[in-house]
Amino acid sequence: MNAESSLGCSGESTSRWLVRCGIRYVIVFALGWVLVAATFDRPHDPASLDFSVRLPFWESFLRGLSGGWGPLLIEGGQSLVILGFIARHRHQETAGSFRLRAGFLLIFPLWPYVIFTPLTMLLILAGVQVIFAALIMPLGKVSLPDN
Repeated sequence: MNAESSLGCSGESTSRWLVRCGIRYVIVFALGWVLVAATFDRPHDPASLDFSVRLPFWESFLRGLSGGWGPLLIEGGQSLVILGFIARHRHQETAGSFRLRAGFLLIFPLWPYVIFTPLTMLLILAGVQVIFAALIMPLGKVSLPDN
């Protein structure tokens, strides 16, 4: 493979684009997970025998934040693999169609969550995927067709 074929129309290599994409994805996912942790049901306080006593919000929130590594590795890892497969095509189509295709494909890692998670968490994680694909995913310079 020659150097020219590994560069897109913006002169940015696919590997550099994937690194930029990965950094942005982790940041967006972390912000989404903060929202998920804030909406978790507060668990019962294990120090109390009364089941109506719940943990304080901040303790529950910190527990929710600490649970974000698993979904980041599972969903985020799959999402970055998908982005790796479609990275070469980012300059072969318009920005809108590439973002639409990426957004559609990035929803697939969420299917296990349909069965096992509350609807609020599923909607927030789906929103993270769509917002990343529609607004935040880097494209590089996109050339407009001449009329």
